[in-house]
Amino acid sequence: MKKILVPTDFSDHAHQALLYAAKIAKVTKAEIVVVHAYHFLSADPLFSQSMYETAIDNMAKQAQSIMNEYAKRVADLIEVPCFFETKMGLAADVIIAEFQAKRADIVIMGTRGANGVLGNVLGSVTSAVIEGHTVPVLAVPNSNIGNFNTIVFGTDYAEIRNPETLRPMIDLAKSYGSHIHILNASFVPGHEDSDYAGEEQLERLFENLKICFDYTCEEDVEKALLDCMKQDSASLLVMIAHDRGFLKGLFHSSKTRSMALHGHVPLLVLPELY
Repeated sequence: MKKILVPTDFSDHAHQALLYAAKIAKVTKAEIVVVHAYHFLSADPLFSQSMYETAIDNMAKQAQSIMNEYAKRVADLIEVPCFFETKMGLAADVIIAEFQAKRADIVIMGTRGANGVLGNVLGSVTSAVIEGHTVPVLAVPNSNIGNFNTIVFGTDYAEIRNPETLRPMIDLAKSYGSHIHILNASFVPGHEDSDYAGEEQLERLFENLKICFDYTCEEDVEKALLDCMKQDSASLLVMIAHDRGFLKGLFHSSKTRSMALHGHVPLLVLPELY
């Protein structure tokens, strides 16, 4: 892991996410890019072109001024290279574009924002970035900054077509010496052969890492994952946001969103790469 992107709206949740990212960056020897997105809500039809350009310019200067002050405030809290940028555009669009432009490895975001209209748990911006299925997102609750001693990976054993899908989780596990508890949350008695094939693939992909396999017949997948996390005192929950299997229904329901705060455990959602 070489580069971590941390979006900020200067809220406490975003600030906690930056502190969380700084701890990860120190262990993984990564650098951090902090980005703030701003946008002009609407143009008054009476605005001339020059008035519009002046308004945009003033907004850009204000955003940069706030970012400069924030950079000074956190300078002594971050022990790795950290860069601060402001970009005009809708937050989710800016985050995805910057992730690609900076060739970042992961996006670390808080689970709430400052504008009061975010989703119940993850927030509208974090949810929008995750549901874009292109960026690995670590959604961080506003508490519990710790190590990734145990990782719970909830999976339906669907074939992973590109091993790089798992790269952010593998990098974290290697850096922290984590134990990965792989939970087959779509186990169906009588289909053991396909499950064995899934286990064999994961064994290859997680070579030289500490892993164990488990399964559940629990119909309530959220409960099964939460029970596993509680039993292991897990410090990270990982899921792949692919378009098939049990995670599709889970991912597009309110259940996935609620998991980010259940037990105050961070949620890493990986996009499926092809």
